[in-house]
Amino acid sequence: FFFASLLLRHIASGGAAMVNEEALRSQLKRGRSTVVNDPNAPDVQPDEELGQSDFEIEKLPLTPYPSPLVGRNYPLGGLSKVIYNSLMPEGSDPADHTPLLMQSAGPHRELHFDPSNVVVGIVSCGGLCPGLNDVIRAVTLFSLEVYMVKKVIGFKYGWMGLMDEGIGDALELTPTIVRDINRGGGSFLGSSRGRPVHKHGEEMLDNLLRLGVNVLFALGGDGTLKGASQLAEFIKQRGADIAVVGIPKT
Repeated sequence: FFFASLLLRHIASGGAAMVNEEALRSQLKRGRSTVVNDPNAPDVQPDEELGQSDFEIEKLPLTPYPSPLVGRNYPLGGLSKVIYNSLMPEGSDPADHTPLLMQSAGPHRELHFDPSNVVVGIVSCGGLCPGLNDVIRAVTLFSLEVYMVKKVIGFKYGWMGLMDEGIGDALELTPTIVRDINRGGGSFLGSSRGRPVHKHGEEMLDNLLRLGVNVLFALGGDGTLKGASQLAEFIKQRGADIAVVGIPKT
């Protein structure tokens, strides 16, 4: 993305389309170094401080509702594990090395919710990036046309769309509405910043319950996914039966 933006900037400033690739790659390298060496960047936990508990994902209990993907060409089951880091520290004994395992993504044979009673919610937050409309479109179409859920609701303008000030702008997403939104940029649902979930989570949860939302897809970056995690805590404390799914972007 950074390389492409440099190329577009060069052309926009009057440069020819045939540019010096090495010069652009040099700028790209400097740009990466700036990001990596940012003193304000959040600390990253070293691998040696990680334990298997850091990779455990809390799951909603499965129920007898069969997945509509059964019988189709989709891998189903208990979901295998993925090795987090296949490299062992230098000098370590393989016999003493227990790899950390991540949960692979994918559908189960049984579901927690009855699809025919499910209302799906989608919200996009934070900055814009390519592909947002593709995700909104795919979640909507797959939910309605494959899982056959009752309804899909799009919340406008980020987390604000789940609050009282924005809930009136929520709209039902249908195949007709989303079919061609991938042809446009930005986010079909809009976005916003500055509505911290830890301050407004109870209000957001009240609106989700009022609309009957069972599954909420939160599309965003670090801040958005942190907010999604905080909202999940509000849901757990209230004892509500709502799943929150984070879709990462940057």
